[in-house]
Amino acid sequence: MPALIERQNREERVDVRMRTHEKEFLKSVANAAGLTLSGLIVSSALREARRISKTTLTTREQATVLGELLLKPPAPAKAAVESLRKARRYPTK
Repeated sequence: MPALIERQNREERVDVRMRTHEKEFLKSVANAAGLTLSGLIVSSALREARRISKTTLTTREQATVLGELLLKPPAPAKAAVESLRKARRYPTK
């Protein structure tokens, strides 16, 4: 059963084109979940958008920071340098 959520009026509209059988399938799934077709589509789209935004650079600022890090990477940590020196002295085969 879906969690109780305070209802708010939505002000924006998006038109979506789909095949009749796709719409009927989505309507039946929404009905089984106790949602409207619009509610199912919006919640699914938002969930997917959040997932994608976690792994995608979404702003120019993020892209700039990544570019700067690639061009001028920070100095390696002291422990990492020591570990690399040790690995070179005692290689494993």
